[in-house]
Amino acid sequence: MNLRKAAIIIPNSFTLASVFCGFYAISLCARLGEEGPEGDAIYKAAIAIMFGGFFDATDGRIARLTKTQSEFGVQLDSLADVITFGVAPALLVYRWALEDLGRLGLLVSFLFLACGCLRLARFNVLAAHAKEKTGKYNVGLAIPIAACAIVGLVLVNHALGIPRPANVGL
Repeated sequence: MNLRKAAIIIPNSFTLASVFCGFYAISLCARLGEEGPEGDAIYKAAIAIMFGGFFDATDGRIARLTKTQSEFGVQLDSLADVITFGVAPALLVYRWALEDLGRLGLLVSFLFLACGCLRLARFNVLAAHAKEKTGKYNVGLAIPIAACAIVGLVLVNHALGIPRPANVGL
């Protein structure tokens, strides 16, 4: 058994752990019918996304440490980012604050997801065609950071005892 080939499993396992966190957050948001958005499900979903952020930040470091970086890992990481930092936060913010707005709230949530997907696709294309190092600056807001902004709003409101924002007058 080649240890180098076996070591590639380690960073990919962290990436898949991030996917699981995103999937768990999505499942919590989908089950809100019983307790409503004021319950702990929204808080737990936000925490799951934050744990996904930990796994996402760790997988690349582990791949570099074990010298197991691969194109497969790059693509898997992008797919994981769409789930954990695109779909999960979009559904989270929809169920937490925008559901009362009906289709408009759904559109706003989808726009977050669409922008994140477009940014990731652009990043992947630019990274694949870059012959030399592209520089030290990112183009656009990385989707994990954008997701952390949304999740941060949910967590701060929970800490302040505000279960969800009121959409008064809309």
